[in-house]
Amino acid sequence: MQKIISTLTLVLFVFAINIQSAYAATVSFGAQSEFDTETGPSALAIDALSSTTFVVAYTDGSDLLARVGTINGTGIDWGTEATVESPMTPTVIDVTRVTDTSFGIMYDSGGGNIYAEVCTTTISCSGSPVSVAGDTPNALGFDEISSSKLIAAWSDGTNAKARVVEVSSNTPNVTDNDTFTISTNNADDIDVAVHDAGSERFAVGYSEGSGVDSVGRIGTVSGDDISGFGDATELLDLDIADHLEITALSTSTVVYAFYDSADNSYLKTRVGSIDGTDISFPTAANTVDGNMATSYFDLDTVSSTSFLIAYQDANDSSFGNARVGDVSGTTITYGAEAAFEGAEAAQYIDVAAEGFSNSKSVVAFEDSEGSAAVGTITAGGGGGGAVPEFHWIALAAVIIAMGWYVNRHGLVPA
Repeated sequence: MQKIISTLTLVLFVFAINIQSAYAATVSFGAQSEFDTETGPSALAIDALSSTTFVVAYTDGSDLLARVGTINGTGIDWGTEATVESPMTPTVIDVTRVTDTSFGIMYDSGGGNIYAEVCTTTISCSGSPVSVAGDTPNALGFDEISSSKLIAAWSDGTNAKARVVEVSSNTPNVTDNDTFTISTNNADDIDVAVHDAGSERFAVGYSEGSGVDSVGRIGTVSGDDISGFGDATELLDLDIADHLEITALSTSTVVYAFYDSADNSYLKTRVGSIDGTDISFPTAANTVDGNMATSYFDLDTVSSTSFLIAYQDANDSSFGNARVGDVSGTTITYGAEAAFEGAEAAQYIDVAAEGFSNSKSVVAFEDSEGSAAVGTITAGGGGGGAVPEFHWIALAAVIIAMGWYVNRHGLVPA
């Protein structure tokens, strides 16, 4: 009888877990659509421009290219592929919206320089590229503060730096903008997300030190320069959070995604709570898909309480899968997994979701070609936000009642 009771308790617990997942938002994907059918990109980036349009920038091994896509139901209507720079073979690229009809692109030259340009949706780019820094980056972050001001961040394995890029008449300028050195302590794997455009504040994350520690910080822009950063807060203590990605859900909440090199390279996420220039991580990091190792992933904001994360799934033949994460306070609950690439390995994954209408999102990736898929997000039973706690209360009540019944009727031997 004790074995039966234990089994029933386990079944009830699993049932509660399933109910919890059912209350999280989910995503489903339409058919893949190719933006590069030649060799497949070796670096790419995507961002939403308007409620239905987005830009994807990529390199095909010889040129830096870009293409605008328009969401059409669950498919994509592509504009003409256009050359941004030729010859140019960057190893890292990032793009950010400037206006509904223009975008900024930042990339490395492959020869010790970081450049920025602003282009229209017809891929008409303004004059010569602007040199942001004479560094060789291993990671870049680029985000919009306003249509006239962007924030650029980069790391090169030694330093982490940031700089304001001003925009006027679709022309970038850094002439009067100082470079702010965030860290000189073996800094690596940086990303940036503007969380409070009104106060011109942004979150960064990077790894540093010989330990290695991974940290989050809040930066503030004043005029055309960065005025300073709040204290660094450990994201992982003496663990290496590689390939950091950040998205801002609100002025007080950001989500960091990373793979933990000290824990089998499992993909993890963690919520950062922001108060002024301070950031804290009250809740421990959680794995996205059980014990899954990956080095290709990205995330973007869906709403003030949810985000979409896409990844190469080492537990599923390296195919491309995605989940919606619902945030309640500093706790993340994931919905069911959905495939955007179920036949080939997915690499160089980037996600755009914030700014689209009709609960749409787009995942861009390399799978021997350059491909993208439109995702449609469906809110869970909890409305896409917090998972109702009464299911856990109900579970506890059932277990207590079962224990009382067994004790009352003497079903367990003394």
